[in-house]
Amino acid sequence: MPRHQEAEKENIMNETRSLLLNAATEEFAREGFTGANINRISSNAGFAKGTIYNYFDSKRALMLVLIDEIAA
Repeated sequence: MPRHQEAEKENIMNETRSLLLNAATEEFAREGFTGANINRISSNAGFAKGTIYNYFDSKRALMLVLIDEIAA
């Protein structure tokens, strides 16, 4: 794969991850950890239900990433 295609793919993946994290922040703030729904987070970010699992293993893993980013 040419270098520019790899860079474009990486940019798309970073953008998707960012949109998912933003939607997750809103979802966790509104619903709390227990009430937050992974499928709703994906949908609110504009993606198919299972998309979030391409980036995070679980709701817990997603929350830990958010905590790390906020702490940084």
